[in-house]
Amino acid sequence: MSPVALAEIRIGRRHRKDMGDLTDLIESMRALGLLQPIGITPDKELVFGERRLRAAQALEWATIPARIVKVDQLLAEQDENVVRKEFTVSERVAIAEAIRERISERRGRPGKKPQKLAEIDPGTETRDYAAIKSGLGNHETYRQAKAVVDRGTPELVRAMDSGALAINVASRLAEQPHDRQAKIVRMLAAGEARTVQQADRRVAEQERASLPVPERVDARVLHGDAVELVRGLEQRPHLVVTDPPYGIECHNTRRSPGPNDYADGAGYAFDLLERLCAALVERVDPSAHLYFFSGYTHVHRMKELLQQFFEVQDNELIWVKDGHTMADFAKRYPNRNERIWFCRMRGSHRRLARCVSDVLTFNRERSSTHTAEKPVELLSLLIEQSSVPGELVLDPFAGSGSTGVAARRLSRQFVGIERDAHWCGVARDRLAAVKLEGAA
Repeated sequence: MSPVALAEIRIGRRHRKDMGDLTDLIESMRALGLLQPIGITPDKELVFGERRLRAAQALEWATIPARIVKVDQLLAEQDENVVRKEFTVSERVAIAEAIRERISERRGRPGKKPQKLAEIDPGTETRDYAAIKSGLGNHETYRQAKAVVDRGTPELVRAMDSGALAINVASRLAEQPHDRQAKIVRMLAAGEARTVQQADRRVAEQERASLPVPERVDARVLHGDAVELVRGLEQRPHLVVTDPPYGIECHNTRRSPGPNDYADGAGYAFDLLERLCAALVERVDPSAHLYFFSGYTHVHRMKELLQQFFEVQDNELIWVKDGHTMADFAKRYPNRNERIWFCRMRGSHRRLARCVSDVLTFNRERSSTHTAEKPVELLSLLIEQSSVPGELVLDPFAGSGSTGVAARRLSRQFVGIERDAHWCGVARDRLAAVKLEGAA
């Protein structure tokens, strides 16, 4: 303990402005001096004893006795006073960690009882006790706050400490990459967004807008086996949009099989899809989004398979068409929609471009000779939602190349794979005829 000049002591924003009536304390200190020192950090920021400091200022003292306090020294010996002191959340995390370490250390020494912790029930979890004694309330709050301290940027930790972000909100934000954390916190501090969600979306929009559009957009269709060719891709696709075999005996569900269609029973279709998904996990970008069209017969079985490899949205997207299928209308309701499963690579932070309903209404392609062809406008929406110009879109079952047409029009790179030589040729011809968006 040593005297410190009052003028050198800093009072942080977390300390109270209204100290109440200090008259009795001032008179006591005038008569008896300061019986208990104040506590300050090594850089002379006040930790405790603010009323005594205010009284000393009123008495116009030049110096005041002070004790240097490091947060990690506020261990079990001081924990009964921790809750009432004005510590920041990150300081309380440090205190809780220190309490845990001290308890663990003393419990590991036979015959030694923890000083001032003898009342601890041996069955009580150390982390729960430390969380309560540090003033964090419970272990879940402590876990969230520690996640921010461990993984958050300095800007995020300061936002939590100042109260600008709640602990649980800050902990979710700490899961983001550091550069995104910093951008979101700065945007909130500048008043450019009211919520973390809003700021996150705007940061994603800014990142999309800042990416350069390549002068040359490469689009190609490979002829061969989807699984083998995906495994051999040199570039990592950022988006997969595909219409795999559905497992309903024929890929063409609206007429009798023709020379350009092929059978795909459920066993064949799901074995192929499983092998393809394993290859996609190895080759696509870690942030990638994936869309899989699904027939209604095995829609839930397809979801179960996709969940083995990706994060799958709980509900499927519904594509509503402008006409229904032919059926015996006396026995069943005709089908007028198809399902689309939206997936992410596990841990992906890629954001959708905007809010779009899960019900998508687009007319079917009328001029197509390929009966499983999807409308380019629908495919364009999915591509715009989950990629930016210049990124690579993959369709492992390219068919007549509609996904490639949509991707090329939107200035995305494209790789399609098609095992049927006839449709491979059709897709290549269609891509060659596409003009880039904005081109004359």
